[in-house]
Amino acid sequence: MKKKSRNLLLSILTFILGALGLIILTTVALVQNYVDSDNWYRIFFNGITKWRVLGVTSIYSASGFQTAFTYLALIGIGFIVLGAIYWLIHELTGKRKCKLSKSKLPGPIVGVLLGFGGLVGFIGSMVFIPYGNDVTGGFNSYASGYIIPTVIMGLFILIGAIILLTSMSGKKTSKKKKK
Repeated sequence: MKKKSRNLLLSILTFILGALGLIILTTVALVQNYVDSDNWYRIFFNGITKWRVLGVTSIYSASGFQTAFTYLALIGIGFIVLGAIYWLIHELTGKRKCKLSKSKLPGPIVGVLLGFGGLVGFIGSMVFIPYGNDVTGGFNSYASGYIIPTVIMGLFILIGAIILLTSMSGKKTSKKKKK
């Protein structure tokens, strides 16, 4: 596989993974207790709680919900998607170098955006843990709406670090001697 097509594939996969994390975070429950189709309990990323007991559904805002989780997770995934879009646009236009850092893509700008976004989002996920532990209390469980985005953000911390380390070690400057 050519390097250009490999970089394009990696940039597309990075974008899809970031967008998937955003979609799962905003649409799937963070905490849930599912007994059957008529009896369940779910908390979503913005603190909205849905109960369904004996066929009657009620919706309200969760008390004590940490809104810092919502803001940090959205900011983190926003940086991830922004970095992925920056990389993808450069790959689709055929420009091989970053406009800001003049290094080959994925360069330090992409690495910083992906790594910083992963770090901020991961910190947001850790902010949710005390509230989540209080809510779960043995009956409820963390749902895929919390677990999958947290894993994706942790993965982007690693991806950003790898991109930064490889772009810094691969950058060599050549000095020409004057005669």
